[in-house]
Amino acid sequence: MVAPEPVPLESFETQLAVFQAMLTFAADLPCGQLTLVATDRSGQTVNIFGRDKYAPFERPTRKPVEYTLRFAGDWIQHTIERWWAAYSEWKPVLQILAGLRYQPGYVDADVILSSAAIESVATALQQHEAPRLSPDESRPILEALESLTGLDRAQKEAVAQLKGDLGRTTFRSKVEQLIRHVDDDVCQQARVSIEEWTKQFLKARNTIAHAVSSDIWENGVLLRGIRDANWIVLTLVILKYLDVPAPAIGRAAERFGTRYGVRYRGVEIFT
Repeated sequence: MVAPEPVPLESFETQLAVFQAMLTFAADLPCGQLTLVATDRSGQTVNIFGRDKYAPFERPTRKPVEYTLRFAGDWIQHTIERWWAAYSEWKPVLQILAGLRYQPGYVDADVILSSAAIESVATALQQHEAPRLSPDESRPILEALESLTGLDRAQKEAVAQLKGDLGRTTFRSKVEQLIRHVDDDVCQQARVSIEEWTKQFLKARNTIAHAVSSDIWENGVLLRGIRDANWIVLTLVILKYLDVPAPAIGRAAERFGTRYGVRYRGVEIFT
């Protein structure tokens, strides 16, 4: 990165953050900013900062089976440009994605966080999707709501919300629309049953979001399976959006299938 005029260090860190998130996504491992090296016009280099990185509790670093994205091929420059644009247009989706790998939290919190990312990506990709009811289907309901009289302020607000919901795309439909961006054979390579994932994911998301009493709170294996399936689906959708070639997406899907298919043999989300 080159600046013709002096600029604050924050300007460089902002750009570094984009590539930090991309490397975290590509390697499926945390990627920190360890050193920033500046070169002035005379050619002299200066280490502006450095950070020591320690594995938490001295645990060995997990080595990936295979990187999700490799920086090779004549297509990678286009992929980087697409990532750069998405990082700005989709805020904070890619930051959330990197955060899930860089600093994982409680399983249920990760489910909700990845759910928010899924909804945001679906909204960004499906701006022109029709709501669940067509205008003709909505008309009798709207007419019935308009006929109500003598409502107090709270009731009027409720009616206004109902009118808005009629024209709004539901979370379920967003999830179903999102998965259309991934080819069926890619999902099979990743060993994810889309039908079962959709059912379990929506149930878990609504249960956690509304703090409903349910046995899902005790089913840690299922929650972890939903969290990891969310990661897989998001990754495959983003790889497709970045125009990564189909063979590279297929290799990433196979890697996910190898890694998670064995881990969740008893969870129907994974085949």
